[in-house]
Amino acid sequence: MENNTITCCLPIEIKSRELDARLFLACELARAGFTCLLGSKSVVHRRMGNMAPFLYFDKGLTPAQRDFCEDIHRNGGFIINLDEEGGIIEKGMFTFIARYPEELVPFYDMYFLWGHALKECLLENRKSVDATRLFVTGHPRFDLRKKKYEVLYKEKADLLREKYGNYILVNTSFAYANHVLGYEKGIRALPGHFGNEDHRKDGIDKAYYRLVQYYVVGAILHIAEQHPDIRIVVRPHPSELVRFYEDVFSGHDNISIIQEGCVQEWNMSALVVIHHDCTTAVEAAFSGIPTISYCPIRDNNFAPELPMLVSDVASSEAELMRLVDKYISERRERDILEEKKDIIRPWIANVDYDAATRIASCLAEKKLFFVEESKKRIARHGSQRVRKISMYALLGSIRLLARRIANRCCVWDVTERMRRREYACQKMPGIEKDELESKISSLAQINPEFAHIVVERLDADGFRISRASTEYNHSQ
Repeated sequence: MENNTITCCLPIEIKSRELDARLFLACELARAGFTCLLGSKSVVHRRMGNMAPFLYFDKGLTPAQRDFCEDIHRNGGFIINLDEEGGIIEKGMFTFIARYPEELVPFYDMYFLWGHALKECLLENRKSVDATRLFVTGHPRFDLRKKKYEVLYKEKADLLREKYGNYILVNTSFAYANHVLGYEKGIRALPGHFGNEDHRKDGIDKAYYRLVQYYVVGAILHIAEQHPDIRIVVRPHPSELVRFYEDVFSGHDNISIIQEGCVQEWNMSALVVIHHDCTTAVEAAFSGIPTISYCPIRDNNFAPELPMLVSDVASSEAELMRLVDKYISERRERDILEEKKDIIRPWIANVDYDAATRIASCLAEKKLFFVEESKKRIARHGSQRVRKISMYALLGSIRLLARRIANRCCVWDVTERMRRREYACQKMPGIEKDELESKISSLAQINPEFAHIVVERLDADGFRISRASTEYNHSQ
C-alpha cells in the first residue's frame, strides 16, 4: 500500500531550551495533518530513514554533515531549516552567517527565519540561496512566551515562588569563558556558534566574556550582601560549568545555583531578571517581565544587542543596585512587548501572530509536492538510499561505542570523562511521555483541538506525535 503520510522529524539537543517550542510546533503540525517524530537527535536520526516522505527540521548544520544532507535527500527526505540561534546575534552577524555554510545551501528545501533582517543578511551573504525558499515566520519559542500561554508554566512557576519566595533571577550565558568542556573543546562542541575566526584565534571573545563574568559575579555578591532577605537564583547556560558558580558562591546562604527546568518558569516568578546579553531577556520581554542588562563593559561585536535593547541597561554596579532596589520595592506590570515591539520585530517577526501556526500552514500547502518529489528522489537513488542511511546510523553507533570504550579504558582522564558526562546530562536529561502529555493538556486549555493530539513512545527518548485519527504506515 502506498504511503503518503508525511513525517516531520524534530530532533532536540538542549531539552530545557527546545522541548516546549518543538512540542508546540509538533502539535500544530499534527493539527495540519502531519505525523511528527520528536526526540533526541540520536533517536530521530536512527529512525527517520524508514519514514519517507519526511521533513527533517535542521537547527544548525556544519560542512562536515554534507553526507548526512545527501542521505536525507536520497531517502526521500527534505531539510527544513528552523535555527535555534536565529535572531540573537552580534553586530557583524558572523555567527548567523557561519550557520549557513555555502556548501550546504543546495540541500536546504525551505528556510523558516526569525525576522526580515535575517532574510536580508542571508540573501546578501549567500548569493546561491533561492529567495523563494525563504519564509519569515519567527520562532515558536517566542509564541510560548506570550501572556496567553502562561498556563503552560503557571503551576511550576507558583511552586518556585512558594519554595524560594521573592527572588532575583540571574541568567548567565558565558560559554566562551566557562564552557563545561573548556574553551577549545567547547568551540568544537558548538559548531556555528563562534563565527568570527579572528576573534576565536586571538582569544578576544574568551577574554571579553571572562571579564564580564568577573563583574557579574562581583555584582551578585554585592546584591546578596545588600539584600540578605532576598534569594538570588543563578541559572547558568546549559553549556556552562555549573561547579564554577557553586565554588564561587559557596557559603552564601541566599544564593542558589539551579540549572533545571524551563527558563520561563523561573522568569515568571522572578522580581527581576539580570543578564548581560542573554536570549532569555527577549523571552522575558514577550512575557512582560522586567530585565536588567548589566554592561560594565559593552562591545556589540561580541555581545548581541537585542537583549540589551529590550532591557534597562546598567553600565555600573551602582546603577545596577539602583535598578534592583527599584524592582524589589515597586514591581509593576508593564506591557514590555508593546513598548519594544518595533525594536524586536525586524529580528523576531512573531510579535503579533504565532510562528508555529504559520510554519504548519506553509508546509501544509506543499504536501502534494513533498509526496511527489520524495518518490522522485527515491527513484533516482534506488537501493543506495537504504545502504547509505544505514551506514550513517551505523557510524553514529560506532562513535558512541568508541566513547564508551574510551571512558572505560581511561583514554580520557577522569576530569574529562566527568565533564563530558555532565555536559550530556545538562543538555539532554531525558524525556518522559507523561511530561509531554501534561504539556499538551495545558496547551489544550488554549486550543481545544490539541485535546485530540496523542503521544506514542517509540524509544527511550523518541515519540510519535499525531492526531488521534492518524493511521501509521511507517516501518519502525
